[in-house]
Amino acid sequence: MNQGRKSLSLGTTGQALSDIPPRTIGLVLCGAAAIAVALVYSLVLRKDIDQLRLLRLAQPQAEASTATNLATDSLFAQLQTEVDSLREELTGDHDLTSSSQLVSQVIRTLDDIATQQGVRLLSVKPGNRSDIFDFVETPFDVEVEGGFAELHSWLQVAEQRLKPMVVKRIDLSRLDRDALVSMRIRVVSYRVHAS
Repeated sequence: MNQGRKSLSLGTTGQALSDIPPRTIGLVLCGAAAIAVALVYSLVLRKDIDQLRLLRLAQPQAEASTATNLATDSLFAQLQTEVDSLREELTGDHDLTSSSQLVSQVIRTLDDIATQQGVRLLSVKPGNRSDIFDFVETPFDVEVEGGFAELHSWLQVAEQRLKPMVVKRIDLSRLDRDALVSMRIRVVSYRVHAS
């Protein structure tokens, strides 16, 4: 009896489907497919499509930001090179941390330059070190003697080789003998404090 009922209900459903025109069934199936597509879009694809749309809108800003970052990185590298160059200029060719090393290097350099330029180095007297901001200032009182042109050349070479030194005072006086000039200068060495 149960089997008869099943066939009866199946038969009824089958009969009900056969009474529906095929066009209506096609429309119902298309509607169901459209609903399934709409569900997939709203539940799965909509978020991804919205994110894609936002990414496309943000792309020009990201490209501009990347170009700005590249320019900033380039500027930073250029500034770092300038800072390194200035640091080298401030610390000189030698990293002299002790006063005795600095004094011996300055005397040796000035004596070598005097020999090369044909002037006589009469004296080099280091002064007292003092702190000025982040620098150690060491003055030197120097006396040399020679022809004016030779003294000029000596001073130029000394300024170049003893960087970072500054000539703070210069006194020239003519000697009575052989057209010689006596030059007394005060040069000051500035070195960055040892960290």
